[in-house]
Amino acid sequence: MSRIGIAGRILENQRKEQELPENGNIEEYTTLTALEYLQDQLLAGEESRQDYRAPTTVNSTMEAIMAFVRYCYRHDWIRKVLPLTKLSVDDVMKGRPVTDEEFEKTLEATPEVVGKQPADSWKFVLQILWESAFRISDLMNFSWDDVRKIHPVWPDRQDLHPTIVIPSTQKNRKNQEIPMLPGLQELLDQVPEKDR
Repeated sequence: MSRIGIAGRILENQRKEQELPENGNIEEYTTLTALEYLQDQLLAGEESRQDYRAPTTVNSTMEAIMAFVRYCYRHDWIRKVLPLTKLSVDDVMKGRPVTDEEFEKTLEATPEVVGKQPADSWKFVLQILWESAFRISDLMNFSWDDVRKIHPVWPDRQDLHPTIVIPSTQKNRKNQEIPMLPGLQELLDQVPEKDR
């Protein structure tokens, strides 16, 4: 209901700007032109504390609006439901990669943030994340020898490469065995056998 309220305020503001009477009939608000205008205004941050809404947020809001439009159609309040194209979200990056320089600065700042005594173990964790591309949850689910967790597999033959096994309990529900990245292999090789 709050999304429909937002849409109503945006479309009413447009009517005021065009000097049209308030509270037009429902068909005036459900034309393709009106819905595309609404989509554009949502993206531009209209009726929001932010200057911009993410395309995924706009798509989610428009899904609620289109559900209402379909409800109106089923009750014969409007003559048709027009197809509205969703905004593309493929090119939207949630963040950006950390640069080598930023990562080195993070390692340098670690003792100051966590203290000198635990700094080495924190640096090791950060380097594992950096070299493995693990999520933090993956790292917390890493084990040297528990096959129910993410674990390394060291081959018996020298011509084979070590791998990482990701059990089916992970997000994609599939058992996976992927090659271990060289930087991760180098880090793990540094851990004495007794500490594994």
